[in-house]
Amino acid sequence: MTSLVSFHIYTAFTSHISALFAMILSFFFLSQHYLLKNKKSIILENSFPSLEVLRKSLFFSLFFGFILLSLSLISGFFFVYQDSSLFEKVPGKIIWAIFLWLWYIAALLLYKWLYTSRKILSVMTFVGFFLFLLA
Repeated sequence: MTSLVSFHIYTAFTSHISALFAMILSFFFLSQHYLLKNKKSIILENSFPSLEVLRKSLFFSLFFGFILLSLSLISGFFFVYQDSSLFEKVPGKIIWAIFLWLWYIAALLLYKWLYTSRKILSVMTFVGFFLFLLA
């Protein structure tokens, strides 16, 4: 039981770190997108990586964080299953975690298989991080 709790805490913590990293990348992406759209590329010459590098890094961070969040949810469900009184104490947290998981899978599916824009992925990532903070 102790190893399950440790695993759950580790995966939850690292998924939060991954969400933070993805939010930072999405901020850089949206900033660079704004500067390019407004033809202020002089600022961009040395200060930002390319949009493609940011896009790949953002997708990897989201995908890695999504896997960690999924593992955290699964281990959390096993933990709650072993002690059913926990479900009565934290039903809002469980529902919010499932909502957050659905938010991130929607962002990944919209981007990867429905070919939405990189800007939408960045905005969903940015909003997703603040949803993470509410959990």
